[in-house]
This record gives sequence, C-alpha cells and structure tokens, in this order.
Amino acid sequence: MEDLIDDVVAGFNGLVDQLPNSSFVTLFGFESIYGLDNIFDHLPAPAVRELTESDYNLGDGTPLYDAISGAIKQLEVEAMTRTEEKIIFVIISDGLENASIRYSLGETRSAITEKISGGWDIRFYGLGPDAASEAENLGISVADGASFAPNQDGVNEVFDDIAGSFTQSRTKSKCSRVMP
Repeated sequence: MEDLIDDVVAGFNGLVDQLPNSSFVTLFGFESIYGLDNIFDHLPAPAVRELTESDYNLGDGTPLYDAISGAIKQLEVEAMTRTEEKIIFVIISDGLENASIRYSLGETRSAITEKISGGWDIRFYGLGPDAASEAENLGISVADGASFAPNQDGVNEVFDDIAGSFTQSRTKSKCSRVMP
C-alpha cells in the first residue's frame, strides 16, 4: 500500500471528521516487521488527532490472521466493560494472508464468527478481485467484503462506505467504534 499512503491517511482523517461526536475510535496498523500497532485506543472521535504518514509503518508481509485475531483479543477485553457500545470492526488490507505465525485461518474464522454472533459488525476491504473470497474464508459475509482499486478513488470508496454506515439506514445497527 506504499503508493496509497497519502490516500489512506487522508481517507481515514476524512472518516473521523464524519463520525458522530459520540463515536469512539480504535485504530490498529499491522505488518510483518512491527506486528500489530495500536495507534489510537478508544478515543472519542473529536479527540482523535490527524493520522500522519509517520503513523503508517509498512513492512514486507501481511500477517492478516495475526492482526485480526490479535485486535479482536484486545478489543474483547475492553468491550467487557463497555457492553452498551456497538462495534464496527473494519479490516483494510493490501494483500492476502502470507506472514502469520501466531493464529491460523481456523482460529481467526472462529473468533470472527463468535464476534459477529455477538453483534459486532465486521467488514473486510481488500485490494484486488480476491477480496470477497478472502472475506468468505474469514467467515465474513460476501455483502460485508469488498475489493477496492489501488488508487485514490478506490480508497475514497472504502472510507465513504464506512462513513455511510453512520449516516444511512442499514440492516445492521449503527456502531460507535471503528477499526480501519
């Protein structure tokens, strides 16, 4: 996603600007060298500073299962004391799994399925035509998985779609937490 850094940073900042003031933001970054990085941890949307390029660490691989399962583990501990919050868990990836060492597909799929059953709204956005099948592999409905083009328009569509869930009627509840 090196070529898309500016677009992703701008898209995330634009998304935060559109969130209701009652929303909270948790943001993780992930890659194979630095692992899972908690950039923002349950901050009220108005208190979230602008994301910068220095927040965005790129590595060599995509430890997708480790990132998803690790983030779920961290968020589920926090969610125990915040039972009134609805959670929207958004995964944005530039590639398919290729570097996980801690969690398997089965473990990650099980964690996702459990959280969806518990009311979490989980979505997957990936580069390329394989995004929908990757979402299905992870236990995420095809309707909640989408591919995006590797350009500014594609990134903008992802963040517009996420923002739209706070402003338009959906079949799922509006949520108060976001993790792109």
